[in-house]
Amino acid sequence: MSFNFADAPIPIRAEIQEAMRKEWAFLAAPGTWWSGEERVQIAAEARRAMAGEPHGEDLPGAAAGVVRAVAADSPLISAEWVEGLAATGVDMPAYAEIIGVVARLSAVDMFHIALGMPLEPLPSPQSGEPSRRPPPTDVVVGKSFVPMAVMVSIPQTVSLVPPESVAWQKLSDAMYMTLGEMGNPDFRQALHRTQMELVAARTSQINECFY
Repeated sequence: MSFNFADAPIPIRAEIQEAMRKEWAFLAAPGTWWSGEERVQIAAEARRAMAGEPHGEDLPGAAAGVVRAVAADSPLISAEWVEGLAATGVDMPAYAEIIGVVARLSAVDMFHIALGMPLEPLPSPQSGEPSRRPPPTDVVVGKSFVPMAVMVSIPQTVSLVPPESVAWQKLSDAMYMTLGEMGNPDFRQALHRTQMELVAARTSQINECFY
C-alpha cells in the first residue's frame, strides 16, 4: 500500500496519508497540458534536480530546464526568464502545470525527508491525452510572474490551470490547514498557529521564496 507511515517516528494523521495517495493518482493521470507519462517524467526530473543529479533523457531539454529551475534553482526565475519561456516551447499554461506538479511533489518529498523515511516511489503513469482545456481569459500577472485568474492565496499561482489549483489546495488542507482554519489565529493541531507560521516563514527564507 502506498504511503504507509507505520514505521514513521511520530503518528501521521490519516488525512495526510489519504491526501498523498490522491495526489499520486492525480500526478499519474493525464493533465491539462501534459500527459500522465510526461507528468511523472516532470516529477522524476524535479527529484533529480533537488538531489543535485544531472538531468535525465526523458523530457525535451527546454522542459527539463524549466522543471529544474522550479525545483531547485528559484533565484534563476525572474520576470524576464518567465517571459522568455514561450520561445523555448513552454507556454504559460504548460509552465503553470509544471509549477503545480513540482510544488506538490516537493511538499510530499520534504515530508518524507523530515521523517527520515525513503521517498515514495513515483506512480506508474496512466494512458490518455491531456484535456487541453482552454485557460481562463480574465487574468492578471501575479507576484510569481504567471498570469492568474484570481489572486487570493499562493495556490492560486497556478489558477491558469484550474485542476492544479484544486489539487494544490487539497494537499495544503491536509498538510497545513484549510482556508477556513487560516482565519483562526488560535488554530492548533500538533503545533499552535504561531509556531506553524514561524516554521513556514523560516523555511520560506531559507528557500529564498520571492512570492
